[in-house]
Amino acid sequence: MKYALIFLIGGFGICYAQLPETVKHIDSLVAAINSKGFTKNTVVHDTMSKLSGAQEKEIKAYFNGNMLKKVVVTFLHDERIREVYFGPGKDFENKVIYIKDYDPVSNGIYAEIYVWQRKMVKSIVTDPLNADEKNHPERMIERSNFEIIVKAHQK
Repeated sequence: MKYALIFLIGGFGICYAQLPETVKHIDSLVAAINSKGFTKNTVVHDTMSKLSGAQEKEIKAYFNGNMLKKVVVTFLHDERIREVYFGPGKDFENKVIYIKDYDPVSNGIYAEIYVWQRKMVKSIVTDPLNADEKNHPERMIERSNFEIIVKAHQK
């Protein structure tokens, strides 16, 4: 029992020790995406939002080659901006690696979520767009996967 407890505690230590490295890695990927520039972009105006109840006003997608790298979203009834970054992975996977909601005037951050291999690594949600995201920030990840909308708009 004593050895199992030591192993269990040691396992948690390894897991938590890796978190800062994963966050640093995601930060470096985001910086690389922003520094490389983009080869093309597309804009999706959400004309169905009044019927569907969706909150998005405009979705700007930025590509490097055919790979979606970044999406910037503005909303109908909120001045915030949401930036979503996409990392490596297969097309059918949710490749979101970083989400940031912020005020465009003050640059104050409302939410920041780090994701690696489809798992939330770190989240800080102070003023969510949807009330349920405060206690369940993983819902923000699901709602921020604009890859399907963008790719459907391109075809």
